[in-house]
Amino acid sequence: MDEALAELWGVLDTGSLLDAEVQVSGLLALPALNGGTRADAQEFVAALIGAAARRPPLSSAAAFYRLLMAFGSPSVKKMASGALREITAGGVYPPSWVTEIGKPVPGQAWHRYNVFGDEEAVVITFAYGDKRHGLLVRIDRTVLPTATVIGISPESEQLVAAINGEGSPLERTDQVSLAVARILVEEPLARAAQTGGRGLTPSSLTFLPLARAHVKRLPVPEDSPGDGIKSYSADDRVAAVEAFLASPQAEEAGDAGSARFWAQALTGYSGRIASEAPAQVGPRKLAAMLGHVASSFELTDAQRAGMEPAVTAWITWAAGNQGLDERATEQLLAAVPKALEEFPAAYDDPRTVLARAYVSDLATSEANVTELSAAVTRRTVAVPLPEISDEGIPAMDVTSPAARAEMAAQEFAQCSLDSGQTREDLTDGASRVIEELWSGQPAATWESMRKLLTEGRSRHDAIHALIK
Repeated sequence: MDEALAELWGVLDTGSLLDAEVQVSGLLALPALNGGTRADAQEFVAALIGAAARRPPLSSAAAFYRLLMAFGSPSVKKMASGALREITAGGVYPPSWVTEIGKPVPGQAWHRYNVFGDEEAVVITFAYGDKRHGLLVRIDRTVLPTATVIGISPESEQLVAAINGEGSPLERTDQVSLAVARILVEEPLARAAQTGGRGLTPSSLTFLPLARAHVKRLPVPEDSPGDGIKSYSADDRVAAVEAFLASPQAEEAGDAGSARFWAQALTGYSGRIASEAPAQVGPRKLAAMLGHVASSFELTDAQRAGMEPAVTAWITWAAGNQGLDERATEQLLAAVPKALEEFPAAYDDPRTVLARAYVSDLATSEANVTELSAAVTRRTVAVPLPEISDEGIPAMDVTSPAARAEMAAQEFAQCSLDSGQTREDLTDGASRVIEELWSGQPAATWESMRKLLTEGRSRHDAIHALIK
């Protein structure tokens, strides 16, 4: 900690805004880099704040607190704000350049993407005065758009040249408005933050807090008439299914009922992202689509038997529907046999069977993928995935209200009781909260649980809080 602050103090002496921001962004990422929890991160920042107050000059500590207030979480902002008030009350103030912290001027933006819609990259330039720098965000879109690589460089020209340089014949690059750039990167960055940076390289994780703050400097679409990305609805997905069933490719899809199921299930996968056109598919996304089917739907014998012709026909149609050229179509169709070959093992895997149990009452071929995903998230908080025996049998039937009540009774059997609370009050209350989370009703229970988890509470402690 002393070494980190000594290095930061040296950067603060130079008055370089970007270098100071990068340094503090890296400090904020350290707990996640070491596998720490939210509570660990808060304790670490509190220790940093205390150590800074004991290290001269106090003007540098004041600048550090301003940086924390710009890039930290709400709890970090609160701690840093309180520390800054104590210093300024004693007549010590940060250097004048801190007023520009977190206020880079946006410049231009470029968007590079592959024709399948599996992955993309965005470069945005910013400037502090006459010093430009660039932000790079690479995004994986096969499941939910998530940032996988983040970089900030003072050599913005190199980033721009790289994204506009010659790449794969299956890639395209467009210059986009700053508002569109914000749409493209804001949620993927937020999603990376929600997972604690899981999947990011260490260097990318150190840039995450700073990148999110930079993106907030971009205009929102409502402020830029004409900017935006088209949104697709359930009606668009229904229309896509009917278009396939009316196409020549559907004649090769086999049994009509099986063909409709697979068309609905695969087209429905596009519903997870409102900005993605129905029937958007690529080699990597195909595996994710079939994984979605395996973990969501109990297939009939006819649906399993009709899978190969139906999926092959739908993929062939989808390639033409999204305008893939001959080279891209060949690459997509080449991925189909392997994906079909791997499906039975994935479908029968005990972990996949357990995953289907969490949505067994909700999953139909017309179901909205986003809603199913949200239900899985909510229900796995209510009932964490049970252990599976060597024989592939889960330790409990998650679909059974009685089994869920028994789980609650066992989990809270040894917990301390509040004044006037009986053991029955506690276990009944826990069971009630778990059932409300499982059903999603009332919605306020899940919203309260999410808030508590975001604040760093454990699932168990959050249920205690919701019982009261």
